[in-house]
Amino acid sequence: MQETVSHYRILEKLPGGHMGVVFRARDLRLGRGVALKFLEESLSRDREAVERFRREAYAASSLNHPNICTIYEIDEHEGRQFIAMELLEGSSLRDLIVGKPLPNERIVDLGIQLSDALDTAHKQGIVHRDIKPANIFVTRRGDAKLLDFGLAKLTTRRPFSRDDETPPMLVDDALTSPGAAVGTVAYMSPEQARGEPVDGRSDIFSLGVVLYEMAAGVRPFTGGTIAVVFESILNKEPVAPRHLNPALPGGVAAVLEKALQKDPGRRYQSAGEILADLQRLKRGEKPSKVARPVWLRWGLVSGLLLLALLVVFPGRNWFVNRKAGPPAPKHLAILPFSNIGDCREDISDVLAVHLTSSLSQIECFHESLLVVPYRDLRTKNVSGTEEARNVFGVTHVISGEVLCEGSNVQLVLNLVDARTRRQISSRTIRATLGNLASLREESVRQQAEMLEIELLPAQYRLIEAGGTSVADASNLYAIGQAHLQRYESPDEIENAIGRFEAAIRSDPGYALAHAALGEACWRKYRMTQDRVWIEKAERESEKALEINNQIPDVHVSLGVVHNETGQFERALQDFDEALKLNPRHARAYRERASSYQRLDQPERAEASLKQAIRLRDRDWSTYNDLGTFYLSRGRYEEAALQYDRVVQLVPGNKWGWNNLGAAYMRLDRMAEAVSKFKRALEIDPTYVSAMSNLAVTLFWEEHYAEAAEMYEKLIRPQDNNHRLRGNLAAAYQRIPRKQARAAQLFREAVEIAEEKLRVNPRDSDVLSQLAVYYAELGDRNKALERLEPALAAASSQPDVCFRAAQIYERNGDRADALKWLGKALENGYPLERVKRSPGFKALRSDPRYAKLLPS
Repeated sequence: MQETVSHYRILEKLPGGHMGVVFRARDLRLGRGVALKFLEESLSRDREAVERFRREAYAASSLNHPNICTIYEIDEHEGRQFIAMELLEGSSLRDLIVGKPLPNERIVDLGIQLSDALDTAHKQGIVHRDIKPANIFVTRRGDAKLLDFGLAKLTTRRPFSRDDETPPMLVDDALTSPGAAVGTVAYMSPEQARGEPVDGRSDIFSLGVVLYEMAAGVRPFTGGTIAVVFESILNKEPVAPRHLNPALPGGVAAVLEKALQKDPGRRYQSAGEILADLQRLKRGEKPSKVARPVWLRWGLVSGLLLLALLVVFPGRNWFVNRKAGPPAPKHLAILPFSNIGDCREDISDVLAVHLTSSLSQIECFHESLLVVPYRDLRTKNVSGTEEARNVFGVTHVISGEVLCEGSNVQLVLNLVDARTRRQISSRTIRATLGNLASLREESVRQQAEMLEIELLPAQYRLIEAGGTSVADASNLYAIGQAHLQRYESPDEIENAIGRFEAAIRSDPGYALAHAALGEACWRKYRMTQDRVWIEKAERESEKALEINNQIPDVHVSLGVVHNETGQFERALQDFDEALKLNPRHARAYRERASSYQRLDQPERAEASLKQAIRLRDRDWSTYNDLGTFYLSRGRYEEAALQYDRVVQLVPGNKWGWNNLGAAYMRLDRMAEAVSKFKRALEIDPTYVSAMSNLAVTLFWEEHYAEAAEMYEKLIRPQDNNHRLRGNLAAAYQRIPRKQARAAQLFREAVEIAEEKLRVNPRDSDVLSQLAVYYAELGDRNKALERLEPALAAASSQPDVCFRAAQIYERNGDRADALKWLGKALENGYPLERVKRSPGFKALRSDPRYAKLLPS
């Protein structure tokens, strides 16, 4: 930037304004200080940005009011637009509201000034449309100045009144950014949030939001993301401001109530009306009568009427024909679509993945909706209605057929009742193969219609967040997601990584593609244990966040990677950020519980899991997670109750039966445990975890040869499961002439576990198991080296305490063995296992052992 622009000398850069760079300057002709606002260079070729910048100047320059920032001129310098405006000294209202209420007198004074400014603008036919603290400047003298008319629109040049049948409306909303910042969204009126035409009453609502924040110290409509904030604006009443600020006068609270009426007809009908009420308050008078909310008045009348009817006709049911409250729950699975004709093999998955993802994004708006992740369907090989009902407990499914003929494609969607298998609705959508994006968009709309879900503009924005306008990148991303659904296959993971990388080459700023590549790399790491992939997963997830930090799933994905690498505190921050954006994000609560558990904060972990259940009380996986938490804390009865809930919800769920068996095994109910493992194997005869658990029951029943035989069948040379090798080694230790094989297996387990620690050096479970392996190999020092950090991180976890006792006993340290065995029992470790453990045979004859047992 040169020192002199036109007849202005640049002095210094000031904090930037919306879309612009602001400088303090001196007008060389008039000898006064001014502010010069330049359009960002990156936006100088953006037609909409230039138009909005000009509009800011034209709208504000037509207004002459002491509480509106004065515009001197708009000009251009070397192809860049700039505005010369009044130089203000002070701070924005946003900086003055720092989480606590402003003094009552100041609230009223600033409210008077702002409503007076809006009254002038509205009488000139100008609606601001972006009233918020960041657009209000407070000078050192305490004067309010309304800024940034970049979103202003002109109505007819006459004021509206309550006598108008139809107030002047704004219908051109083309320049309103669909990616508006959340701070702006939080101040929108309900009609603005719905994308409807607006008039000056919309500004009055936004002013009410600003006054509420000044009075209470917090916004009335919160949530942090477009989705949740819109839901609050449209459907929820704010907390009474006097509950947050008891010192707030009742008159001010009454003004706020009237300004924040969701129905524009019940709001102040002009800025002059709210101005008059605020002036009355300043004079010590009461404001004009605030109309009682319509729901309350009708509730009182209808309640009295209903009471009278019930007295006169006590035997009649007056509620038979009433349309009952909330919508019926829809637990939905979108089944894999059939390919017909000449369609590419992956096109059906591309469409099904997109539909599932889109519906999952808007679950936070619709408490009755619960969508099964598409990858869960693929992982569990579910493709039919009956399977979906048995495995996931769904109430509805959407099936479909994709038909390709030449360059044309047709998608048929069918909504089916999973219980009766009756088709409820059907839709047919047509497009060309070259325009799959339009097919995906239309299929979302049609799907919502079938489900009787109204998609508001905010929901569309949430679905599109982090997307791309580059068609090739969009298609590559969609195909990559289709491959990623089959993440148990190494080839599918490789294909997914290749597609996501190609999508990023087409559009390097494609946030969702970076996030998906991060997840694919994380899956690759889980499969190979190669650190290269977890490092790349972290890089890609962080890149996605850098591009767009308003997508909850991106924060969750990064948090999962941070958990995997032992960065538990950072993971908690990631999940908390996701929950600020979407407080109904059940997976964020579940993953956050994992962080708390690893930080040995069980109370917080349990609370987080229970919140996930409240949000998704028909989702078996939330109960499964809570059961696994209880199992790790030695609360086996409670764990069994949660797993029992899983199999009640989805009787065909092998994970539920297997885990229920694990809980029974810890409770020493071996016969019941074996029956549950066998039930899981009936559902999936290749289920490794159930077979491994059966081997564990054989080990504890001292059938070591049979346990070893079963473990041998489960181990593959290429797998990276140190636990299977450790368990097989423990069995061989107790079989004559198998000690050499046991030592070899312990060494293999050590190698695998040590590699895992290079990625996550804080994994207490791996650390404590590794310590056991070293102890069994006779390496006392290494055993203690690995045990100490495990105990420091997880001294209340019964399994870790039990392993510590094993190691100290193996090393000949009886006192510490008894100490940690006592802690294991205190924290719920099964006494029967202690009594049967071969490693404690000598310890059990120690008199001090008896003192550990319950009396």
